[in-house]
Formats: sequence, C-alpha cells, structure tokens
Amino acid sequence: MENRQITITDDAENIYIKIPIELLVFAQENRPDFPCEITNVEGMVTYFKDRFLEFGADENRGSDLEEVIDEFFYDASEYGEEWIEFTDFSDED
Repeated sequence: MENRQITITDDAENIYIKIPIELLVFAQENRPDFPCEITNVEGMVTYFKDRFLEFGADENRGSDLEEVIDEFFYDASEYGEEWIEFTDFSDED
C-alpha cells in the first residue's frame, strides 16, 4: 500500500475530508482487535457512503459524527482558541 493518508482541505465554501479507499481496507484488515478481510471493496464503499453520516444516530441524539464535531468545537473553546466563543443560554420568558 502506498503511503496514502487521510487529508483535509478546504475552499471558500467547504471542508473536504479525503479518505483513501485502500487505507480503509488496509486499516480493517490490520486491526489489532477483530481484523477482517474486505472481500468486496465496491460493496464496502457503497455501504460506507450510505451509512457513515448516520452511524450511531437514534431518535434521542445525533450521529456519532455529529457528536465528534460538537466535541471538536467544545475542545477548541476549552483550549482557548480565539476564533470561537460560546454564548450563554438562558430561559427568559
């Protein structure tokens, strides 16, 4: 496998996260716990695209990805990043 990594780029409107397919296959086949052989890469890609954004979601909360994104911004605030400021929420009726 080439030395291909996950990369993050952006333009004026979007952030792009690129995950090489061969990296996903390699990672799953070489997991220290529960390694698995990917026998149909095209099927894996279809499954990944169809379900990744909703992974872990239920009626009471968002997906695991949404939680990771929320935690990312919370951590940025906790570490003093100057580009983020949390606002106070109050129930004033």
